[in-house]
Amino acid sequence: MQNLGIERVLTNDPGIGVARHVDAGYEIAKKVAKKHWVKIPMK
Repeated sequence: MQNLGIERVLTNDPGIGVARHVDAGYEIAKKVAKKHWVKIPMK
């Protein structure tokens, strides 16, 4: 169970950072989000 928790943190936390940078308009963040299938709700 603990392994699943750490996996979620290590996946979701960086994903949130990418989403915030996409929202700020950074093109590189948009490319990273698309490449790694990060869902961006603001789009």
